[in-house]
This record gives sequence, C-alpha cells and structure tokens, in this order.
Amino acid sequence: MNEMNDSPDIIERALRASMKRRDFLTKAAAAGAITWATPVILSRPAFAADGGGGTPNCRPTITPACQLHSCDAGQKNFPGFTLAIPNCPCATTATPPTTCIKITNVTNCGTKAIVAYGNGTDCSPNPPTPDVILSTGNWVCFDPAMPVFFGPTRSGNGAIPDLSTCTFSFTLGVWAGNCPDRANPTEAFNCATYNVSVSYTSGSNASASCTFTAAPAAQTLCTNVPANTSPCGTCP
Repeated sequence: MNEMNDSPDIIERALRASMKRRDFLTKAAAAGAITWATPVILSRPAFAADGGGGTPNCRPTITPACQLHSCDAGQKNFPGFTLAIPNCPCATTATPPTTCIKITNVTNCGTKAIVAYGNGTDCSPNPPTPDVILSTGNWVCFDPAMPVFFGPTRSGNGAIPDLSTCTFSFTLGVWAGNCPDRANPTEAFNCATYNVSVSYTSGSNASASCTFTAAPAAQTLCTNVPANTSPCGTCP
C-alpha cells in the first residue's frame, strides 16, 4: 500500500495539480478576482465609546428634551431645550455634577444667523446680567437648571430679536462628572454627543420640536476630553 501511495506517477500528478492551483490563484489575484485584506482595528478611548468613566452605576445621567422657551413676560418665544442631569448617584449627600456643554455647527434659522443662549440669559431689553452665549465652539460651564434657547444676536441694549418659522440644526456635546464612585471622589462622569434638528413655528401658536440623535463615533465631541477631568474647568 505504501509503495502505491509513493509511486512516481502519483507524486507527479499531485505536483502538477498543486502547480495548476497555484498558477490559478496567481492569475486570479492579478486579475482582481481575489482581494487580500489586512484586518483593521478601530479604537477610541474607552470613555468616549461607552459614554463615561468610573463605576457605571455612579455615572450621572443626561436626558435632553425640546422646549419652547418663553421670556420677556411671555411676550416672546424661542426654540430651545433642557438637560435633565440629576445629582451624582453614589454621593452620600445631594451633590450636583459639574456640567459642561459644547455647541457647534449651528445652521441659520431661515436667513438669520443664531446663537445659543443659556444660564439665565434674559431676552428682554436692558438685561440685568450679561448674555451667556453657549455656542462658542468650546466647552463652557452650564447650569442644567436653566434652559438653552436659540435666537439672533442682541443689538446694543435692545431685546433679542424674534425668529420666524424655520428649521435648523446643531451638534451638542454634554459632559457631566466629578462624581464619586467606589474608588475615587471624582472618578465617575458621563459624556454624550448628539446631532440635533429643530423645527420651530412662530406666531400665536408657537411650537418647537426637536430630534436628538446620538452622534456616530467619527463625530463625537468627547474624544479629546481627559478622563474624569472637567473640560470646562471649575464651574461656579
């Protein structure tokens, strides 16, 4: 039996078959019929991929919601949103997280360029405090007890001008952290990025509707945020 398996004829036929197969693969590859691909591994910082750092159940939650913001004694309405960010879940006392916000890529509302106001900005003439504009393109301190609203830039000491019916969009980044977890007093944090579209209807029946869509990895605003460190510094 071994002599038959090792006979010159059988060995020669096996070699010819092997050479034909190799010749076929070579020609097929040259013709583009076979594609060789090296596996590509894409990586991001862990906190950007999973939304936060520290013990998972100690991370603060972030819940955006659309809002029609009324101001100037209810005589004006602006499209806007709120952020529900409860106290740090694992703190022994009622400890609010440090909250930073980043708003970029704001499109026009119709023909008007608009900005995002917040932290108690008053839209009426001669406001008692300076306007706080949040759409600077940078991480800035944010008070989640206050709404964000969109309107044109104020001229002098006049009121923030009205908006007409329109749609617009922007990118929203939110960081909430400096919360305690099992191992560290400031380890737990959460960071999220949303692509937001807004539809606003002006007039006596004013309304606003928003869509908050979690941004894909390539558009995240959280990538370069250092782990468990506020990107907007120390906030009041």
